[in-house]
Amino acid sequence: MRIIVLGEELDRSYSYDFDRRWLIAGGAFLACLLLALLTFMAIAIERGQRIAVAESRVITMQEQLLFDEQQLQSFYSYADGVFLEHAKRAGQLQARLARLEALGSRLADVADLGEDFDFYSPPAIGGPSESATMQAALGQDELLATLDRLAQHIDRREHELKAIDGLLSDRSLQKERYVAGRPISSGWLSSHYGKRIDPFNGRTAWHGGVDFAGKEGTEIQAVASGVVVWSGDRYGYGRMVEINHGNGFATRYAHNRENAVKIGDVVSKGQVIAKMGSSGRSTGPHVHFEVLRNGRAVDPRNYIYRKEI
Repeated sequence: MRIIVLGEELDRSYSYDFDRRWLIAGGAFLACLLLALLTFMAIAIERGQRIAVAESRVITMQEQLLFDEQQLQSFYSYADGVFLEHAKRAGQLQARLARLEALGSRLADVADLGEDFDFYSPPAIGGPSESATMQAALGQDELLATLDRLAQHIDRREHELKAIDGLLSDRSLQKERYVAGRPISSGWLSSHYGKRIDPFNGRTAWHGGVDFAGKEGTEIQAVASGVVVWSGDRYGYGRMVEINHGNGFATRYAHNRENAVKIGDVVSKGQVIAKMGSSGRSTGPHVHFEVLRNGRAVDPRNYIYRKEI
């Protein structure tokens, strides 16, 4: 094959002879090059698509991980709240149990029950287990089991306290709850029960108790055992202690300098409950002593000079 090429001025010409095999080889080379280029482009496009799919999956996984993390955080917050609630319940039960044990111990002492009711030792219990290899669950199950045991323990204590309260109602134990005697060991009767001249305005007024005068700080004693139902300031009375003795009886001790007991305390006969003072509506150190029967004040002298049983 010959190719003739003319010059610019057409004054000269060039001819080139090509072998047909070279042309075939060149065309084949160009075809292979084009095929390679197309293959590379196809591979690049496919790879790009795979990368796009992978990136999409990564984004989806990131979003799922973020959602799972939020769900896990919510679960942890819920679990913390549940655990805190259970722990709070356990603390309340333990505090309730401690109060019951203290009250039960004091009641047992008042009743002189000795070791029949030991409120600070675990109760003797027993019995075969359903499975010797059974183990206690951990975590929340253990906490719930502990709360259930505490609740059952408190129920047992409440039944025991009711039993003691019944024993305190027996005739053989009435001596401790028998209202009799003076609220002080030294001092003198300075004002009687009934009508009297009010020391502040000079008018006739009703006096619902008796007054015992004495030295500031003189010890004031409970005239019978019982439960303190008031300990604090009260209008007109100053600092006052009121004790419920059961059977409809209660006593009040007023104008104290300080109280030595608090509400809920179980006191015994002769126990010091306050110090004499002049708080409230008072002209000097003394104790205002009242006896109430079924909520109404009665003459304390009938009980001050009452014979002990």
